[in-house]
Amino acid sequence: MLRNEDESLLRGAGLYLDDLRFGQVFAVFVRSTEASAGIRAVRTAAAAGAEGVVAVATAADLVVPPVRAHASGLLPAVFDRPPLARGVVRFVGEPIAVVVARTLAAAVDAAELVEIDYEPAAVVVDTEAALRDDAPLLFPDHGTNLAFEFAHADAGALDDADVIVGGRFVNQRVAPAPMETYGVLAVPEPDGRLTVWASTQRVHALRDDVSGALGLAPDRVRVVTPLVGGAFGGKYDTPAEVIVIAALARRLARPVAWRETRSENLVTMGHGRSQVQYADLGLTGEGHIVGLRCRLVGDAGAYPALGALVPSMAVRMLPWVYGIGRLDARCLGVATNTSPMGAYRGPGRAEAGALVERLVDQAAVELGMDPVELRRRNLIPPEAFPYRTVTGMVYDVGEYRRALDTAVDLAGYDLVRREQAQRRQARATRALGIGVAMWLDITPSNRPGEYAAVDIDSAADGDPDVVVRAGTCDQSHATTWGIIVSSVLGIPADRVQLLPSDTAEVPTGTGTGSARSLQVTGGSVLHAARLVLAQARAVAGHLLEAAPEDVVLAPSASGDARHLGAAPGPAAQPGPAAEAGLCVAGSPDRRVTWADVARAARGEDLPADVRALLPRGGLGAEADVEQAGPSFPYGAHVAVVEVDIETGAVDVIRFVAVDDCGTVINPAVVTGQQHGGIVQGIGQALWEQIRHAGDGTPQNTTFADYAVPSAAEVPPIEAHTIETPTPINTLGAKGIGQAGAIGATPAVQNAVVDALAHLGVRHIDLPLTPERVWRSIGSVSR
Repeated sequence: MLRNEDESLLRGAGLYLDDLRFGQVFAVFVRSTEASAGIRAVRTAAAAGAEGVVAVATAADLVVPPVRAHASGLLPAVFDRPPLARGVVRFVGEPIAVVVARTLAAAVDAAELVEIDYEPAAVVVDTEAALRDDAPLLFPDHGTNLAFEFAHADAGALDDADVIVGGRFVNQRVAPAPMETYGVLAVPEPDGRLTVWASTQRVHALRDDVSGALGLAPDRVRVVTPLVGGAFGGKYDTPAEVIVIAALARRLARPVAWRETRSENLVTMGHGRSQVQYADLGLTGEGHIVGLRCRLVGDAGAYPALGALVPSMAVRMLPWVYGIGRLDARCLGVATNTSPMGAYRGPGRAEAGALVERLVDQAAVELGMDPVELRRRNLIPPEAFPYRTVTGMVYDVGEYRRALDTAVDLAGYDLVRREQAQRRQARATRALGIGVAMWLDITPSNRPGEYAAVDIDSAADGDPDVVVRAGTCDQSHATTWGIIVSSVLGIPADRVQLLPSDTAEVPTGTGTGSARSLQVTGGSVLHAARLVLAQARAVAGHLLEAAPEDVVLAPSASGDARHLGAAPGPAAQPGPAAEAGLCVAGSPDRRVTWADVARAARGEDLPADVRALLPRGGLGAEADVEQAGPSFPYGAHVAVVEVDIETGAVDVIRFVAVDDCGTVINPAVVTGQQHGGIVQGIGQALWEQIRHAGDGTPQNTTFADYAVPSAAEVPPIEAHTIETPTPINTLGAKGIGQAGAIGATPAVQNAVVDALAHLGVRHIDLPLTPERVWRSIGSVSR
C-alpha cells in the first residue's frame, strides 16, 4: 500500500525550499578564513559595485542582537553569538559579511571581492588543551574556556570492586551531513509581516528567534517548513544566518534566499559527538558491575550552545541498561576555535552508550567471560520496572534480556564464534569478529507533550477529507497520523491530510527532535480524533433520532491500526460493507455517512446542546496531551565483521538489530528509521570524522574528504522489533529515530576489537579507519 507521502515524492511533486519562487534575490556569506583573529577592516566597495549586486552588509550595517547561547539560561550571555562577526572571529567559517545579488552566480562572484584585514590571534583547537591555565581564551570576559560543568559525585563508586577496567576513549566529531543542506527564504508581506520559509525542525522556535531579533511581535512573523531532506539534529536550532536573511529581507523590502553549499554545511552546521572520556568500570570477580567513575570532556566549539550541554545528558544516561548503582562522573563543555557543536542524532545517549559498551567488553576480556554472558548478568530485569537510576531517570518498561537473546540468536552467535576459532587456528589473514552492544534512549528529552488538531471537511459525496495540524515538522508523519485517525473514525487513512508545518496554522509547537513525534504528537492526534468522534456521535444521534451513546461506527469502518482508539459504547454489529459512517448499534441500516455528519455539523439546524460540542464550527478538535514523562526505548545490536590483518580494512558482513520502540503503529517508518540510524552509526564507527588542523582550518569540506557510507559499503541490515508498550502514553509508543545511531557504533567497534583480540588488541579509538586498525595491529605485533 502506498503511503500518503509517496505519490508526490515519486512524481517529483514534493515541495522543497528550492522549489519556491517569490522573485527572490540571493545571498552569499563571506566567511572567516581565520580561526581566531581581530577584524581590522572589512572592505566591501568593490563587491557593492559589482554587476547584479543589490546589497552588501556587515555587522555595522545590520543592527540585530546576538543569538542566545541557549534558551534555558544554563549558559552565560557571554557566549551569545553575533549573527555577523563583530570585531573578532572565533572559527573558520564564521560569517563576516553577506552579499545579495539578483542571481546566485552574481552573489558568489561579488563575495570574492570582499576584502578582510585580520589581526591573527592565538588558536586553541584541542579540547583538553583549552582547559590549561595558559590556553588562549575565546571569551576573555568569561575568564576560562570552560562553558558548562555538571557532576554526579560518589567518591566511593569503585570501593567494592574486585576488578577495574578502563582507560581513555575518544568519541570523534562528526557532521550531520543531511541530503538537503540548510536554507531559508524570507518574504516581506505588504502589511509589514514577514513570512519565513525554512528547512527547520522547529517552526515555532525559529519564529520566536526571528521575531525577537527583529523586534517584532511573534504574530507578525510566520514560519513555514516545506519538505525537509534530512536533519538529524542539525536543523534543530536557529542558525545565525537565518537572522541575517530575515533582517535583510526587511531592510530591502524584497524576498531574500540563502542556501548552504555542501562545504558550508560540513563546516558550519552544528557538529556532533566530539568527546574525550576517561573512565573506570568496577566489577566483582563474578562479573557484577558495582560502579563507574569517569570524566567527560566535551567540545562545544567556538560559540557554546546546545552542544555544551550534551555531556550532561551523557552523565545522566551512564547507568545504562545495567542500572549501574554507583556513579562518580563529571563532565565539562569547553569552548575551542572550531565549528560550533549541536545536537546530532542521539546526543548524549550515543556518547554514554559507546563508553559503557566498550567498558563491558573490556571487562569480559579481563574476566575471561563471554561478553554476552557478562551483559546477561547485569541487565535490569523486567520485574524491576519502573526503575529509578542513581541519576534520577525513571525507566518506564523493558525486557532487555529478551532483546539481547533474540539478537544473538538471529545472528547465529555460537556459529560465528566457532568459525572465528577455526580462522584463528588456521592463522587466516581475514579475522572474524562479532560485536554486541545494548542501546538506550530517552524520548523525548524535552517537553513530553505536543499540540495537534483534527478537523473534518464536508464533502458533496463519499468520504470527507480529514485535516491534521501538528506542532512537529513532518518526517513521514502523514501516513502515521492517517493510521491513527482511521483507527478512531474509520475514515480511510489515505483521506487524511497533514498540513505543512506553519505557525499561521498551528498556534504552538515544540517541534521535531529527540525521537518524540509519534508518542507525543500521535497521542494528541489520537485524543483529538476521539473528541471528533464524540462530536460526530452527537450530530449523528440528532440525525438518526438516537441517543449519542447508542451511535457507533458503521460496520465498514474498521480502521487501519490496532486498538488505537476504539469508540466508547456499544460496538457496531456485523453487516454488509458500505461507505464509512455511523449507525445505531444493532441497526446497521440506520446509518449516516461521514459526509452527512460533516455537512450537518456546519449547518444551522442542530440543537443548542449539540452545537455547544463544536467549538471549531464543525467537526474538529484540538489536543495537547502530555504523557507522564519520557519513555526509554532500547535494543540490542550485533555486528559481524571481517578485518584484513595485512591492510586493516574492515568489512561489516552482517548486522542484526532487535529494537523495542513500544507499540509499532507504522512498520515502514520504523524500519526506515532503524536502517537510517544504523547506517549513520556504522559511518561513525568506520569512516566519519571532522578534523581541524592546528591553526583551526577545517580538513573536511567536501564529500571527497568526509566519508559518508554509500549503499556499496553498507551490509544487508536485519532489523527486527519486539514490543513492550509503555504505560506512560495512550499509544504505548516509544521513540525509534535515534536507535541505530546509538547502538550501531559500539557494536561495530566491539566487533573490530574482538576480531583482533587474539593478536593482543584491546581497544581502538573511533573511527576504525584501515590505517588506524593497521597501526593497532602493528603496535601489538612488535
